[in-house]
Amino acid sequence: MIVTGSCDNTGRMWNAKTGECEEMLVGHTDWVRGVAISADGGTIATGSWDHTVRLWNGKTGVLLKILRGHTDRVCPVAISADGATIVSGSRDKTVRVWDANTNECPRILRGHAATVPAVAVSPDGATIVSGSWDHTVRVWNARTGVCEQTLQGHSDDVCSVAISSDGETIASGSCDSTVRLWNAKSGECKKILQGHTQAVTAVAMSQDGAMIVSGAADKTVRVWDAETGLWVHVLHGHTETVYGVAISADGKTIVSGSADKTARKWDL
Repeated sequence: MIVTGSCDNTGRMWNAKTGECEEMLVGHTDWVRGVAISADGGTIATGSWDHTVRLWNGKTGVLLKILRGHTDRVCPVAISADGATIVSGSRDKTVRVWDANTNECPRILRGHAATVPAVAVSPDGATIVSGSWDHTVRVWNARTGVCEQTLQGHSDDVCSVAISSDGETIASGSCDSTVRLWNAKSGECKKILQGHTQAVTAVAMSQDGAMIVSGAADKTVRVWDAETGLWVHVLHGHTETVYGVAISADGKTIVSGSADKTARKWDL
């Protein structure tokens, strides 16, 4: 299954094999700018400019819960592998950590000085990563809410973040046209991936951490070798900014979403 969000205020669930839309997620009253799905496909989270996060049944598309608390536009959402923890970032400069079982927000992560358009959570739910228009990436302890690292190096807004399955490597994409790879423990920048000619608006990492995928305002999707920091594929086809990318569990398929109103599925 592929899940997309759109400026038409809806989310959509697509059959990955046929490309057909099987369910529409209707309820948000403004743009849907973030989508995430649990590892078992049972829960979908959407974040919207209507200031809410909504949880949906990943099989039927039925609305389960509405999470309220942000005071401005919600941009990104992330969900832990077990579906128990939801993370959202907002124009209100905060990151919220939600308990999907109780509908409550036990922690609000404060520290960014500008909009938070990017969040990620490690598969075990122990680490949260956020990227902000304040040009920084922050690494948080999900249990305590303490910021353990502030990663500095980007020279413009951070638009996207991802974390490896082992929680040791972070990828960030920025309006400075680069992708940076960071050591999550030490905060050291390990590599700078250069090739995009405009803002990098989406990043994803393969489960084994060997492959990085990025989307950008230059309308392309790039596939990178994480070890060398060099790009190995440039995928052309979108006619507008690419705002979302994802990699299948086996690393053989990439999905990208664009302002050109399409989602594309690429086989590597």
